[in-house]
Amino acid sequence: MDHEIIEQVLYDPTGSTRRDQLRRITMTYALGSGEGEWMKTSDKVNAALREALVANHAVGLLAGTYDEALTITRVSDYLLHLLDYSLEEFREISGVSLGTLFGKKLPLFSDRERFASFQGRAEAVLAMKGGLPLKTSLYKMDTVREDGERIWILSVQVNWSDQNLEVVTHTLHAGFWYTDYDEEGKFKGIVYNQAFRQMLGFQDESDFPNTWEAWADLVHPADAPRVFRNVENVAWGRMPRFEMDYRVKDASGVYHWFRDNAEAIRRQDGTPRRMAGVFFNIDEEKRLEQKQLRSDAFHRAFTAANLSEYYVDLNEGTFTSLKEDDSLFAEWETDSSWKELVKIYIDRFVCEEDRTAMALLYSSEYLLRQIRLGNREFCLDCRIRIGEDIRWVRNTLIYDEGDDGSTGLLVFVRDITEAKKEAERIEELTHKKDEIDLLL
Repeated sequence: MDHEIIEQVLYDPTGSTRRDQLRRITMTYALGSGEGEWMKTSDKVNAALREALVANHAVGLLAGTYDEALTITRVSDYLLHLLDYSLEEFREISGVSLGTLFGKKLPLFSDRERFASFQGRAEAVLAMKGGLPLKTSLYKMDTVREDGERIWILSVQVNWSDQNLEVVTHTLHAGFWYTDYDEEGKFKGIVYNQAFRQMLGFQDESDFPNTWEAWADLVHPADAPRVFRNVENVAWGRMPRFEMDYRVKDASGVYHWFRDNAEAIRRQDGTPRRMAGVFFNIDEEKRLEQKQLRSDAFHRAFTAANLSEYYVDLNEGTFTSLKEDDSLFAEWETDSSWKELVKIYIDRFVCEEDRTAMALLYSSEYLLRQIRLGNREFCLDCRIRIGEDIRWVRNTLIYDEGDDGSTGLLVFVRDITEAKKEAERIEELTHKKDEIDLLL
């Protein structure tokens, strides 16, 4: 084993020499009875300890047996330092059981068969002294002692940059991922954080490994070509970054909408070194968006015959046009108050025989009186003249009261000419039928 590789990542709380650091970091306390003594290990076990350490870049170590409790038999001094525990405090808090140490919420560390079949990296949260949750990266491997017993070894790394990122992504309800590329720009691997897995209903690396396929196989077939093309385009510099919405299947087989934002870090020659992304669940946003689209479609269908639509602020005497297309009174809307616009409507468009009734309907005195009586909706039909054509319209006024105490009116002027004609035709047919019935 190259000692330089090990030494360059050591933590030195005591100012000891590098050789002392190496010895200290790879030594572990025995968790049997007594005050705790340094572990005397065979070359084979010591090599496995060092391999686990190097694979996870300066870490604490745990080791133990495959009994029912997954008993912890060894703990490194450095891990105790990370968690701020004395040896006795660690014994008490962990019960020298891996399941107790990590908690029952992580079946990987309490299910012996599952833990035994797992090798490689995982993520978990450990509690520091005082209850502070500490996000850790783990590397697990097995070895065999001189007596032939199989034992497990866990290296435990704390990366405060990752810890800070976890806080940010948790606050944003987001997951995090990154990909690495070799010197030629070829894909080397991908890593997902625990939040990413949990958003899809998975628990850890045992059911959602750090592989491209773990995620790619879950992307909706209709979205997959676009998603994979964008990832490739960003990796090779054809796009500076991507922000895309697509569907991913969760552990139960249900598709959800996610928004993925990513950008690449490049070498001087332009080849990608790493791409990192943030992954958000946007199901609720998409649901509201679809609801709004349906509402807009319904509104367009329902209001296609509306000549004008307004929201009137009764406190300010101002109005806002709600109609997407130009309304019947568009040329006067910009420079008129609501009172002035009503006067233009009645004087220039409403047929003379209906003007008195319409002036009453739109008068503030009448409306306020009706509102005090508990009435909230007012409706009156009238005839208007548009050029040489006489049209029937329905004037609908709906009282609106906001949570902030504001009061207003929703006003719709709807062309009902064809509906009137149809109603008259049906009435005429009904009248003729009654006459025939009398004759018979």
